[in-house]
Amino acid sequence: MLPQTNSVFGSIFTGLFTQVNELLALAGLPPLSTSALTSSTEVPSFFVGGYGQSLQNLRDGRFPTVKIGIQLSLPIGNRTARADAGIAEANKKQSVAQQQQLELTVESEVRNALQQLIDSDLNLKASQRAARLAQEQYESEVRQFKTGTSSVFLVLQRQTELITAKLHEIRAMADRGEAATDFDRATGTTLDRQHIEIESAQKSR
Repeated sequence: MLPQTNSVFGSIFTGLFTQVNELLALAGLPPLSTSALTSSTEVPSFFVGGYGQSLQNLRDGRFPTVKIGIQLSLPIGNRTARADAGIAEANKKQSVAQQQQLELTVESEVRNALQQLIDSDLNLKASQRAARLAQEQYESEVRQFKTGTSSVFLVLQRQTELITAKLHEIRAMADRGEAATDFDRATGTTLDRQHIEIESAQKSR
């Protein structure tokens, strides 16, 4: 509660006015008048009181001043959004480039695997033909040896040629199987080639 006094501001500013007047005297200037500090000033009754008086003032509309403020925020030149959009666009281009590179890699692997499979097929057919010819020459040499028109040396030579041709055929068969496996892996048909089916977890339930 604010008490009523004859001088509300006198006790507060008397010392300040005294110091100012001293400075003015040193500067050769006239002092300030302190009549306002010592004059009798009565505080209005509606300023005196507590919470009840405040409600009374509000009800009577003694202070009808109203302050209204509006704050607008417009995203003009939003650099953060433009930077995020630029990063997203760069990531998109990078993803597209990576996808294209992956497609080229897969295409190259399939092409190489197919070429290897074709070459292994041709090599296998050639080795099988060479093995048949070596078998026929060996059998012919054995018949000639039995009739006395050949020698043991020639028979052993034909036998060595037959063994070498058989080894080449076996090696060609292994290479062909490896090439077929690589081709199935490159084309993603390994499970179908082996007749393997994988059921999903939802279907198995």
